[in-house]
Amino acid sequence: MRTFDVKFYAKNIVWERLKTGDPIPEVITRPGEEPSTFKATINGTVYEYAAGTEVSLNADAFYLKDGNWGYRFEAWTGDVDAVADVNANTTTFTMPAKDVTITPKHYLVGDVSGVDGVADGVVDALDAYHIIQMSVNKETPTLVGDIAGTGSVDAMSVSNIAAYIVGKYIPTK
Repeated sequence: MRTFDVKFYAKNIVWERLKTGDPIPEVITRPGEEPSTFKATINGTVYEYAAGTEVSLNADAFYLKDGNWGYRFEAWTGDVDAVADVNANTTTFTMPAKDVTITPKHYLVGDVSGVDGVADGVVDALDAYHIIQMSVNKETPTLVGDIAGTGSVDAMSVSNIAAYIVGKYIPTK
């Protein structure tokens, strides 16, 4: 087995012993020295920025999945403390002095039912029932119930959810 002595000079000499087969770190910093860039994983893609850099975030307001444009942007999730507006699909964040992960969250329009109010990934008759209740103020309206995209849950949402369930209405961009 071979070993190597590696010396780093700072105020004091630091000795490290690397053994054959040990991984060599990609970046070696001196004691007390901070890395110059940090990783930002945005929607699965890794970028590197210096701390304090203002970075643009852009997510589709409408999201295509399985041929359906019925998915809408809801919010940015993850390490969002430095995001200017977590509810805007186009916003900025200031890169902190640490690695971060930020992901856009989309919801399926009309999918208001499910166990304990959690969406179940299917738009069905139970969702229609809840949207009807929202339209007559018997349940608190939610963005998910706004099928028509008008900003409120109304008769148009009720009509569109019925057509959506039977395959006659597909939300578009």
